[in-house]
Amino acid sequence: MTVGPKRNALTWAMTVALSAGLSWAAVVSMDVEQLAVSADRIVIGDVVSVVSYRDKDTNLIMSRVVIDVSDDLKGRGDDRLTLELWGGSVDGVTLRTSVTPTFFEGDHVLLFLEGPDNRLVGEFQGAYLTDGNLAVQMHGGFQRFIPQSIHPLRLLIDKIRGALPRGQVPGPISPYEGDFTLDGEGGVAFVLLPCDWTWQANPMGEVYRINANCVDGGCGTAQQQIDAINPGADTWN
Repeated sequence: MTVGPKRNALTWAMTVALSAGLSWAAVVSMDVEQLAVSADRIVIGDVVSVVSYRDKDTNLIMSRVVIDVSDDLKGRGDDRLTLELWGGSVDGVTLRTSVTPTFFEGDHVLLFLEGPDNRLVGEFQGAYLTDGNLAVQMHGGFQRFIPQSIHPLRLLIDKIRGALPRGQVPGPISPYEGDFTLDGEGGVAFVLLPCDWTWQANPMGEVYRINANCVDGGCGTAQQQIDAINPGADTWN
């Protein structure tokens, strides 16, 4: 998974200047339930095109992101939608803002959108990357995503369903069969998931045995090895 173009001094300078100069550089924190309620449309889809250009009024770099929608979780609309976002790369110059996520062609995304112009709800908070199994919230600037936010996609969908009125609850989503993955350069696959098995007494249902035959004297006797392993197994979740 590509995390974004290489940074340089000019890029950093433009990022800092833009973040400091725009009134919406600070965002109000929103959880998934708030995003779901505020959104006019929630979609899952694939980024099929990202084209950067200079805005004719401000001369700042913007990007036109085109997404093919595979699932509507809330609201309805065209099967292809377009986002116009600050940031991108034009003629060797890259612009990033602290509140705008960076999309690349091939990304598989879940988006919370509002308004006829498909604005992201809560700026970067309304954009998630997903590989069909996991989902992680995107971020602005050069931070492609927030590793600590990773969740199984089904839990994210459950939160969305729980926040919506009964008549708006989405049905099953389409299985993802594309190539996008979350276990690439970002190392997301190695972040601890917010799951445990402490809700039941014997979750694995497995009988296990300890072969206490370590010959290292520092490990103690066979019984001491067993006594060290069992408490760890009891407390691990």
